[in-house]
Amino acid sequence: MNHKLYILITIMGLISSLSAAGQGKSIAYIVTSTSGSWYYLYDSSGKKIGTLGASAGELVGYSDSFIILRHNSWYYLYDANCKKYQTLGVDSIGEIKSVTSQGFTAVRGSWIMTYDRNGKKLSTKAAR
Repeated sequence: MNHKLYILITIMGLISSLSAAGQGKSIAYIVTSTSGSWYYLYDSSGKKIGTLGASAGELVGYSDSFIILRHNSWYYLYDANCKKYQTLGVDSIGEIKSVTSQGFTAVRGSWIMTYDRNGKKLSTKAAR
């Protein structure tokens, strides 16, 4: 491996580790069990940091700090510790289209709405 590339990768890993250490657990990726019964949350080093039962809902999206599951007419927001901290009605939110570390975007009818990571509406604009 190129020496400069190795140093760059090492530095990026250290920065990522320091960032995660300062903010608590950080979700890098989620894997569904082979049986489909569990969601396993992993950090950037590949360490399992949490487990959620898939019966809680279908995975809609996630960021480094939270997860959105949908079950029937409800969206459930979980933090990186797998603790549910918010419940939102699908009818009032609409269809969630994207999730970022700051929040999520949803479409309902002819409107596009942005929400923060706690489910507070930040903006609404017409979909063109």
